[in-house]
Amino acid sequence: MKRTVGGKVVGWVGTFDIGTHTGRDGKVRRHKKAVYGKDKAETKAKLAEARKKYESGRSVVGTKLTTEAWLERWLSEIEPPKTKLRARTFRGYRDTVRKYLAPQVGQIPLEKLSIADVESMMGKLLATGLSGRTVYKVRAVLWTSLKKAMRHELIMRNVVALTEPPLVEEAEFEVFTPEQATVFQEAIKGDPNETLYLVALVSGFRQGELLGLRWSDVELEAGVIHANMELERIEPRLRHKKDERFALSPLKTKFSKRPCVLEPVAAAALREHRASQAKERLLLGGRWLNQWDLVFTTEYGAPIDGTGLTRRFQGICKAARLPRLRFHDLRHTAAVLLLENGQTVHEVAAVLGHGTPDQVIKRYGKHIRSTAPQAAASAMARALGRVTA
Repeated sequence: MKRTVGGKVVGWVGTFDIGTHTGRDGKVRRHKKAVYGKDKAETKAKLAEARKKYESGRSVVGTKLTTEAWLERWLSEIEPPKTKLRARTFRGYRDTVRKYLAPQVGQIPLEKLSIADVESMMGKLLATGLSGRTVYKVRAVLWTSLKKAMRHELIMRNVVALTEPPLVEEAEFEVFTPEQATVFQEAIKGDPNETLYLVALVSGFRQGELLGLRWSDVELEAGVIHANMELERIEPRLRHKKDERFALSPLKTKFSKRPCVLEPVAAAALREHRASQAKERLLLGGRWLNQWDLVFTTEYGAPIDGTGLTRRFQGICKAARLPRLRFHDLRHTAAVLLLENGQTVHEVAAVLGHGTPDQVIKRYGKHIRSTAPQAAASAMARALGRVTA
């Protein structure tokens, strides 16, 4: 159509739809892209070219920004404390960008990044032996960054959203059998972190949740602990202060924030731990470092580093001739033991902080030593007994 200024024709303008956007007020607004030309023919040609670029997922802005340059810019925009993103999450994004995305698609101009480029990248990563789960995460990081690029109007469509995600296999892990769990309980006796290991084994709490547990989250006499916070290690470049090594952050979902009723032995151990810690605090006086009133600390009251804790845990396993589990596998062990002892999947999902029981079935089903045939036979015997009585 003709373009006029002050009633005078100054050229032609053409438009086409580029989708809709829901604003913060909840209203859906339609977006259009406009191109301009001296006459109808020129405008029509520009409109066709712009539409072609849009339909191929390319920018109609015309930027020479490379994908790597954009990814680094995106990282700088979301780096804590500029945003509420957790240090651990940011570290994962940054490592993914520099280890996988930049080498694979970094040199491609952002406006020319295509569906084929993304699919080729995923195929190459899988061919190197990376798991489907890792490649899925790489794809997710790229998707997130391109979503932000769309907001900046650097691209008109997120090409990652049009690709098929890789098949994600269920992560393999190992757990203690009931017999091995008993051996483990004997092996940790007298260890400075004995109560921590015991609570981990019976609660199913994640390592960060245990290390972020405060005394205000504990009902000591009732033997109940509440997961509300988690402890995170802050890498040097993200620290606000030179000596700031850890951060205490609230859990993200309503399912993660949950109580756990400890079994009597663990509850008694926690009460003893409280009394012992009070003595250490009194002895050290002003040298006591427990600013957050954490339940589990070093001998000086400082937060416990998770990496070091895992090493010490695995050292105990090795000395006791137990499988070399990760610390996180104590959580899995707790789940399997609960299921084997008659807890329903709904109950175990609540203990673990899972949103749905389906996650419990999918993750732990194959690890349960089935007693279904024996249970069925016993139930049938009882039923026949009642019939013939």
